[in-house]
Amino acid sequence: MGILKEGVMVTLFAMAIVFAGLIVLMILIKFQTRIFSGNKEEVKKENITNSSASHISNASEKVEKTVLKEEDDLELVAAIMATISLYTNMDSSEFVIKSIKRVSGNESNWRRAGLN
Repeated sequence: MGILKEGVMVTLFAMAIVFAGLIVLMILIKFQTRIFSGNKEEVKKENITNSSASHISNASEKVEKTVLKEEDDLELVAAIMATISLYTNMDSSEFVIKSIKRVSGNESNWRRAGLN
């Protein structure tokens, strides 16, 4: 039991040293931010610019999602045209896809065939 007690004491002592070191690092970082941040007005201006930048980035993300959806649609059309072209042995320039409609039902024929 004496060895176990010593092991526990060494472990607790080492953990205390690590946490003390982390606390010292935290205090140093806070101290440096206060020294190098300058005026509080500048910090507030940065916060305002950061919030406006986040609004701009949110708007740009919405535009990117729309563009990606259109690209996905174009990729879907290209995949359908390639499939029809291979199936019918015709060149893809010989036909035009006018519309694409989803077939009713959640399961595709491919899924149903795979389940059987």
